[in-house]
Amino acid sequence: MSFGKPDAPDPNQTSQVQQQYNTQAAAAQQKANSFNQTTPYGSMTYVADSSSPSGYRLETSLSKPQQDMLTTQQGTQSIAGRTAQDLARNTAGMYSQAPNFKPLDTTGLVTQLNDWQQKYQQPLFDQQSSNLEAQLRNQGLMLGTEAYNNAKNLLARNQGDVTNQFMSNNIGTGLQAQAQNFGQQVTNYELPLSTQQQLMGMASPTAPNFQQTPNATIQPANYQGAVQNNYDNQMKAYEQTWDSLGKLGGSAVNLAMGPAGMFGGTSGGWGGGSPTYMGSQMVGNYKMPTVGF
Repeated sequence: MSFGKPDAPDPNQTSQVQQQYNTQAAAAQQKANSFNQTTPYGSMTYVADSSSPSGYRLETSLSKPQQDMLTTQQGTQSIAGRTAQDLARNTAGMYSQAPNFKPLDTTGLVTQLNDWQQKYQQPLFDQQSSNLEAQLRNQGLMLGTEAYNNAKNLLARNQGDVTNQFMSNNIGTGLQAQAQNFGQQVTNYELPLSTQQQLMGMASPTAPNFQQTPNATIQPANYQGAVQNNYDNQMKAYEQTWDSLGKLGGSAVNLAMGPAGMFGGTSGGWGGGSPTYMGSQMVGNYKMPTVGF
């Protein structure tokens, strides 16, 4: 009768076997997900490759119309890239120093405005002054009187306001034209740069667009759990055996060992001898000691 305690599982051996199951499951999962696809635009094919960790490599190809368009696009990108390079080379001197923006000359504008004022407004002012003098004479207000001077001063002030308003409005227009001229120079300065950026954008390579395949999940065998469960069950059986014998006492051992005198003793006892270790025997994967009476 054997009452030996089961040996605990070897963690290194168990881990190695579990890793083998994991690797096999991963390979099976990769194989299940590696299926070919074909569309009107092209195809995606898995080809066996022993140098790949998964054992496969993925190859894609376009249909002929799509391949022709890709070739045309790549040719256009190549031309755009060379054009951008030429443009950058030709404008290198332009951007190697600070920009030289020339302000709009407003001197001629002010002179022209004054000339317009003299030709257009002054005849009107002269006529207004003549009419005022005739009106004042008719009213009996003579030159040099306070009323006469006040009237003339008021007219002069009104005419001055008109002149100032005319000059202000037109000079404002000139300043606006100057700002527009500056903005146009900035635009002309930056135009080659923006053109280069656009050309380089056209010349940038196109990122490949791969089809996404579904993922099949394969769970590896839980070898570690199975070994641990087996060990736990054997430990429970071992503990229950000794627990039961402890509760029943020696009579249970005599009963379990067979009829009296079987081992050279008398009935109702241990046969006049002591328990003897009789070697061991294999039970499953574990070595169990054997005790004889």
